[in-house]
Amino acid sequence: MDGDDWFFAAAAATTVVGIIILVLVSAYFRPPLTSIEGVKQDMLEQNVRVIGRICDLHRFSGGSMVVTLCTSNSELKVYLPYHLSQKIGGTLKENQLVEVIGTVEVYQGELEVVPTSAQDVSIK
Repeated sequence: MDGDDWFFAAAAATTVVGIIILVLVSAYFRPPLTSIEGVKQDMLEQNVRVIGRICDLHRFSGGSMVVTLCTSNSELKVYLPYHLSQKIGGTLKENQLVEVIGTVEVYQGELEVVPTSAQDVSIK
């Protein structure tokens, strides 16, 4: 193996090991807690962690759902795509306190949080 082949093999191995480490470590990092009122337009595409009481559940005919989290003076929608709604939608009920980790997005002019896995939604 000449110098170029060795360098390429070392770079490829380092890249693979780095990706594996990032995947394993990322499961242990959570974004800081943000109040529902604190989720703003300038946070689009950022991961946030919010806690709120469920004040409304809406199931769509296609199987997805929107969970509305409320505090005394604000509300925030959490969109659960079909695959998440099927896994955890049946366990969610109005007045439950839940913690959600997800990406801030805009849908029809309103901010919402979209979790990526069932582990991102926990009942408190």
